[in-house]
Amino acid sequence: MNNQQQIEAIRGCAVGNQSSQRALFMEYSEELLTTCIRYMGNEDEAKDVLQDSFMRIFRFADKYNHEGGNLKGWMKTICIRVALRQIEKNKRIASMDELKCIPAVNPIAIQNLDTEELYNIIDELPKRQRTVFNLYVVEGYSHREIGNFLNVDETCSRTILSRTKKVLKQKMLNVNLGFEYGHVMVA
Repeated sequence: MNNQQQIEAIRGCAVGNQSSQRALFMEYSEELLTTCIRYMGNEDEAKDVLQDSFMRIFRFADKYNHEGGNLKGWMKTICIRVALRQIEKNKRIASMDELKCIPAVNPIAIQNLDTEELYNIIDELPKRQRTVFNLYVVEGYSHREIGNFLNVDETCSRTILSRTKKVLKQKMLNVNLGFEYGHVMVA
């Protein structure tokens, strides 16, 4: 979709034009679903968040500033905010007491992981850790912005990320050594 088509589609959405809504959905739903999956951890919950996000996109289409904005970025931000609200609503945020100090991982261990294994490891993180990790590492938000999203202070965001990195290192080490959750993995 070129810039002019985007402008026409969002203007059509602002007045409730279903063909404009369908066009916007068809163009961006797959990419936005990927964003939702990163936060929700499973496809079913992510699809619900995507649907809620598009409802908000259509509802607030008249607020989008096409002269100074990036439509895909604007929609992605809406998806992230809807996902974060859903996480809060479901009260699935893990206690920080579950986290432990964990040793460093040899860089070779990380190189031996394939992409799917890495995504699986990230998906296994508690919701709060996965959320902070995605917001900071994947989306590029600052700790101040993350704090605003999650209603915590900047220091809390930094602490969660630091502990998340330690958990990820241990999980990567366990996978490369052939152990997971204290059990021997069968190759």
